[in-house]
Amino acid sequence: MEFDVAFAVSFHNFACMQTAKSFRSLFATALFVVLTSTIFAAETNSSTLRRIATADGPRERLLLDFGWKFHLGNEWGAAISLAKAGSGSGPASRSFSDASWRTVNLPHDWAVELPFDQGADGSHGFKPVGPGFPANSVAWYRRTFELPEADAGKRLWLEFDGVFRDAEVFVNGWFIGHHESGYSSFHYDITDVANPGGQNVVAVKVDASQFEGWFYEGAGIYRHVWLVKTSPLAIAPDGLFVYSRFKNNVPGKKVEIHIQTRLLNSQTNSACARVRYEIISPEGKAIASDRKSTGLKPWAKRDVHSEISFRSPELWSPESPKLYKLVTTVESGGQIVDSKETVFGIRTVAFDANKGFLLNGQPYELKGTCNHQDMAGVGAALPDALQYFRIAKLKEMGCNAYRTSHNAPTPELLDACDRLGMLVMDENRLLGSDPANLERFKGQILRDRNHPSVAIWSICNEESRQGSADGGRVGAHMQEFLKQLDPTRPVTAAESVGDDYAGLMSALEVRGWNYHIGQGIDNYHKEHPQQPEVGTEQGSTVSTRGIYATTRCAATLAPTTKTRRRGRTPPNAGTAFSRCARGSPAGSSGRGSIIAASRRLIPGRASIRISASSTPAVFPRTTSGITRRGGRTNRCCTCCRIGTGRGWKARTLTCGAMPIASRSNCS
Repeated sequence: MEFDVAFAVSFHNFACMQTAKSFRSLFATALFVVLTSTIFAAETNSSTLRRIATADGPRERLLLDFGWKFHLGNEWGAAISLAKAGSGSGPASRSFSDASWRTVNLPHDWAVELPFDQGADGSHGFKPVGPGFPANSVAWYRRTFELPEADAGKRLWLEFDGVFRDAEVFVNGWFIGHHESGYSSFHYDITDVANPGGQNVVAVKVDASQFEGWFYEGAGIYRHVWLVKTSPLAIAPDGLFVYSRFKNNVPGKKVEIHIQTRLLNSQTNSACARVRYEIISPEGKAIASDRKSTGLKPWAKRDVHSEISFRSPELWSPESPKLYKLVTTVESGGQIVDSKETVFGIRTVAFDANKGFLLNGQPYELKGTCNHQDMAGVGAALPDALQYFRIAKLKEMGCNAYRTSHNAPTPELLDACDRLGMLVMDENRLLGSDPANLERFKGQILRDRNHPSVAIWSICNEESRQGSADGGRVGAHMQEFLKQLDPTRPVTAAESVGDDYAGLMSALEVRGWNYHIGQGIDNYHKEHPQQPEVGTEQGSTVSTRGIYATTRCAATLAPTTKTRRRGRTPPNAGTAFSRCARGSPAGSSGRGSIIAASRRLIPGRASIRISASSTPAVFPRTTSGITRRGGRTNRCCTCCRIGTGRGWKARTLTCGAMPIASRSNCS
């Protein structure tokens, strides 16, 4: 079997900068975004909201990012009153004064602002937050704004794209919800406790005392917050699903567009609704339409289904990311009560056990990276422009696939992948079929399933129970649950075991491979020829891409010794991998977090990897010796682990004025 389907290069964090010049470009972009946000915030009163343009209609989606008050610490104890409703205490109270608090704009990550601490967890950037640092791990956010009297009678929703973590949300002193996950989006209907025609106060207590991962996670309201206003009869939150179908899943001259719409009637009387659909081509022309009618009982939901066909569709791909727009309009009583635009793409995805990944019916080689959501020097609270910058630089370096390691991404990242052309493995945070975990997973699926960039779902990463029988049953349950919500995409999990068919490996339709290469994959395919496979995390910890180079200005140095033989390590071989080094910079995490790396092919050589550090860091200039992984001997050398065989030696080459280390005679 030829294993050429892989999200192969494991650059945990942002691995796309090609040279110091590219880094300066990143810094300039980030500086521009920060300055622009600062200027805009200075002109935005804290009591006003910024409207995001939508289709004509009563629906409004307002950005609630600016003018928040922030306080690090919790001197008030529990804010929820167990005795009386609507009587939140401390900062949760409407009458609380936050005049002395600092003003911040969202997204905001308070962890990246903290000083470095050698006693803090290295994988979280040596920032004193989380276990052992209670004073720095709990904070409050408050936001005051006005609602016009005209909002009386509307449904009001408060949406959070992501808070790390354990958020308690209050509106006007009322407790409205508790959300533990630091990565999933969530929303609340605040209609009953809102104050149209007057002042409203949102208070959020954030508790980052516990980690969810082994990488930099940040702390705070690090994604956008929105206020959504709709009519009582409206499209439900994440209630639209649009996807394309072709005969035999191979694009032809005619396409079928399937549309599912969930309507929500939040009023005491029954209602009749007419739903009108219109498809807009990538060129902005209306090309197809349909209408459906239905009735809804009081306080009820109703699903509406439609199929629209047209000829000569323009296909979405990384090379040509053509995007259509679906305009959905809801009418009742002779009036438009809701209207919503949904961007989508027309394409097919599949995995074949022998042909690998298929895009639009054709074999397509995935060249991907595994990426955590943070960025060095910025932390977890990325401006939208950096999402687009990241994807653009990855494409420039030759990537066409992106894995969201190891959690649901921010929506703006998927928008960038849709528009710029990048296939996505959309990963869920945890394995689990309990109601709470499935509900979080459901929110991720409903939110992300319209994005054409999302090509495959990953239900989890390297779970300790991945090979057990109960782990397999849980995985099978999650896969079936997912298929009920999205039958259009394959399902995998990132699994760190070898030639093993137990547990998750047999339960899921696509086998994922982490850090196992070579004969084991061939053996597995021979034993299970009907199951497709994908390299979910295949990095230089178990293989080498050939030639590695570093610069003196980076955090690592290339070896300058002569030929090395088995059992000996070079005195000046630096490393940027967390398993090798004893430190990592703020806002950067995981294996290879310090490296902003790229690959450029050289005739007669495999590749070259240049490291560039975006922030000063202290790394030992010696290797951490020999480690064992999967029964093979590995060495830390240069910027990464490159030893994979029993016999290992390297020679020093020269590429211009730069020392190059390469390996040979590895089995």
